[in-house]
Amino acid sequence: MEEIPESSSTLQKQTKLENLCKRAILNSRQENQGFLEVILRKKHIQYLLTGIRSLPSSFGSLDASRPWICYWILHGLEVLEGLPPASDPLYHDIVQFLARCQHPQGGFGGGPGQVPHLAPTYAAVSALSIIGTDEALGIIDRTRLRDFLYAMRTPEGAFRMQADGEVDVRGVYCAIDVASICGLMEPELVRGTADWILRCQTYEGGFGGAPGNEAHGGYTFCGVAGLCLLAGLCGCDDPNLVCGSHPEVDPFGGMSTLDIDALMGWLSRRQQTIEGGFSGRTNKLVDACYSFWQGGAAVVTTLLYRLLMSIPAWRDRVLMVDVPPLVMSAESAALSAERVAAGKEEARRRTEEGAVEAGRCQGEWLFDQRCLAEYIVRCCQSATGGVADKPEVPRDYYHTNYGLSGLALTQHCSETGVCLGRFRRSVDQTPGGKVNNHEDADAESEGWEEEEEVSGARNPEDLFMLHAVDPVFGLAPEKVDRAKAFFKAMPALPPRRV
Repeated sequence: MEEIPESSSTLQKQTKLENLCKRAILNSRQENQGFLEVILRKKHIQYLLTGIRSLPSSFGSLDASRPWICYWILHGLEVLEGLPPASDPLYHDIVQFLARCQHPQGGFGGGPGQVPHLAPTYAAVSALSIIGTDEALGIIDRTRLRDFLYAMRTPEGAFRMQADGEVDVRGVYCAIDVASICGLMEPELVRGTADWILRCQTYEGGFGGAPGNEAHGGYTFCGVAGLCLLAGLCGCDDPNLVCGSHPEVDPFGGMSTLDIDALMGWLSRRQQTIEGGFSGRTNKLVDACYSFWQGGAAVVTTLLYRLLMSIPAWRDRVLMVDVPPLVMSAESAALSAERVAAGKEEARRRTEEGAVEAGRCQGEWLFDQRCLAEYIVRCCQSATGGVADKPEVPRDYYHTNYGLSGLALTQHCSETGVCLGRFRRSVDQTPGGKVNNHEDADAESEGWEEEEEVSGARNPEDLFMLHAVDPVFGLAPEKVDRAKAFFKAMPALPPRRV
């Protein structure tokens, strides 16, 4: 009779990984007297800069991802506050390269001469926004980009990644992210999009790539960040952009069907108990890139919760107020009435205390930010610079970018999980020039001073604090502001030819 193994290969890998992380965390704590402030800033910057000009032949498989490599490296440097000075000719060279990736029919391909695709379009626009100069932002052909976005749109409100390509929530997020930055958000472009995203939510609470797919960290981020953009939480002035099923009844349409409790639960369960990092799916191993995909989704989910709790109809639904009449026994009816009364009292209390605005997560996080930081810094940081997805795995630019971005989220988001508008510098000292589009400069200056107090002396070689990251766009907040202001100042596009 064939022997049945005591544990599966997946469980064996999990056990090995847990032991590696335990050892790495305990050893690092002893070496650094328990302190976490050990970011190898200079080595990370050197590692990232080595890849921006040339890459070894082993990167040939990523030939269709060259705008992504530009974004990963530039954003990693941005988070580390290690971007070269604005006068560096490197920026002009990157801009000219990305200009060659732009397709004559709109959008960007994965390299010069390649077909346009929503993923490298998102990466190229993000990289150009990080550079932030008039030259960088000015190469984007908004008219043809708009045509490309409409060409990728499906009748139900989703988006294809490329012509005749797959339809999934990545395409939705990439399309509306780019449209939001470049001033191309139009009601017709996103009509039905919120409803389609919500159909991707699974019984577990997370989002799959398409309706009926398994919940996944990257797709969940794309789903909730897309909903956040559609709900106008990121500077959108047009309330008609949230195109749900019944906008005349509910301004947020199908958004009322979002099971936000299940979403919060699924996100929280993805943080691993021993390692401290996030996994991408149920029963999968931890991976540093999900520090941003899952951590960012958790922050954005809190933003969505705050918005929806400000809508009486949605809040009453959550708090079981005005429950629809059901056929029930007298005892059940009494219990139901008691629950409804309790819900109304809870709603009144929250409103009076101002907790509706702050949301249910006030004073709480959906994840343990210190444990996540320990996983990134103690388990994934390479001694020669760069970040790996897990211990004993080679570093790469992708995980360096998203690992550091996730670490930045743990540092800059307040206890309510909200960091948009906080810690934004009123003066941009990196490429992009000076910009101050904030109404409350004093408040933002105060927020930045708060960061200085936390970080202590600003030693550039050994500084734990990273630059703030906008959890929706994956960029420094001031770079998002700069790009939006640039495109808003441009002449309006002519009506689209149908």
